[in-house]
Amino acid sequence: MPPKPKVTFASAAAAPAPAPAPAPAPALVVGVDECGRGCLYGDVVAGAVVLKPRETLTSDEDRAAYDALTDSKVLSAKRREALAEAIRTRLAVSYGIGRVSPRVIEDVNILQATMRAMHLALDMAAASLPAAAASPSLTASAPSLTASAPSLTASAPFAKIQVDGTYFKPWRAGGSGESVPYECIVKGDLKEKAISAASIIAKQARDGDVVAETLADPSLRLYGLHTNMGYGTAQHMRALRELGPRANHRMSFAPIPEILAASAAAAAAPATADGSASP
Repeated sequence: MPPKPKVTFASAAAAPAPAPAPAPAPALVVGVDECGRGCLYGDVVAGAVVLKPRETLTSDEDRAAYDALTDSKVLSAKRREALAEAIRTRLAVSYGIGRVSPRVIEDVNILQATMRAMHLALDMAAASLPAAAASPSLTASAPSLTASAPSLTASAPFAKIQVDGTYFKPWRAGGSGESVPYECIVKGDLKEKAISAASIIAKQARDGDVVAETLADPSLRLYGLHTNMGYGTAQHMRALRELGPRANHRMSFAPIPEILAASAAAAAAPATADGSASP
């Protein structure tokens, strides 16, 4: 019987391994806080900050600055100034400052004015994101910067907003579209680094504004504004009663209405023979 023909099988070429899926971009969480809500003088100011992930920071100095972020009120002025500079120049992907004047505070009330300041800060932080979004510093994610959220777009530049306190008015990029998810956190400036950073740049900006006003008009130093930054210290209260409020005082905040009413009553009272107001 003739031998059977030998059959050979060509080995199939190994299929190329699938390319690894690109790593998802980190979802950006922005921290927001205000400064000056309880002051008698000056603007209410808010900060908004997106921080770089800590593990992407390349120097010990920057990592130490990141770790030092906390509630601005517990920092010395010198330390707060140094941290504010670090946030603006090295630690932040983007940041924004929002200011609302005493006149607007009078028109809409301090709560709504604070929300306006926060929204202005978010507008500025969102506007500064496009150039920063391509930065290599955003190629890694960290727990403080990640969130379960859809991909970011111009209409939703942040995955989540973290706000210090108990209340927030929803924010929409450009004032339209879907509002960005938010979380209100009591004592958030002690718990979340992005909120801590926002509190620091907000206070540094507001304090700088008030000090600049006292330099432009030294008579404001009689109210102690260069040191109390508009809060109701004993010196500030005494000057209000003796000198009356100035243009940037918040005229509806106690005790200013009572001072104005007493001044108006004294001006309207008929004078006695010795020139003083009659009782």
